[in-house]
Amino acid sequence: MPYITTSRKASQVSRRLARSLSNFFPGAHYENRGKRGMDSVLARARELGFTRVVLIYESHGNPGEIEFIDVGEDSWSIAGKISFTVVSVGKILRGEYSVKCNPPAEKIAGLFKDPDAVPEDGGEDEASLVLDNNYLIFSVGGKEMIRLKML
Repeated sequence: MPYITTSRKASQVSRRLARSLSNFFPGAHYENRGKRGMDSVLARARELGFTRVVLIYESHGNPGEIEFIDVGEDSWSIAGKISFTVVSVGKILRGEYSVKCNPPAEKIAGLFKDPDAVPEDGGEDEASLVLDNNYLIFSVGGKEMIRLKML
């Protein structure tokens, strides 16, 4: 699972989205970026043993892009990007979920996974990730928690 952080001087909505995503995906880890540069962020991810970093960037004060970075020992590369408009972000509490996906959302869920991670046996089957009519919907216990409109 990934190391999740935000851009510098992130808004409360961006930090809430980052925390909620880290709670949605088992094994993900969120840290506030603060004033750290990219070198420090990548070094911290390596220190914690992560090979995937997820950065949440803002546009006009609202989260608008998620960038996925693969981290090697001495290098890094961009694995993918998702552009979106935030419709709603709820607070997902930390839990052990088996995240179920519908087929179009599996590719997006794959971006959140550490490419070198060994598959885990999940906990409770109560979280789902659905791509429906260009909306990416994160649900927990049947309740919609995050809704992003894909661009």
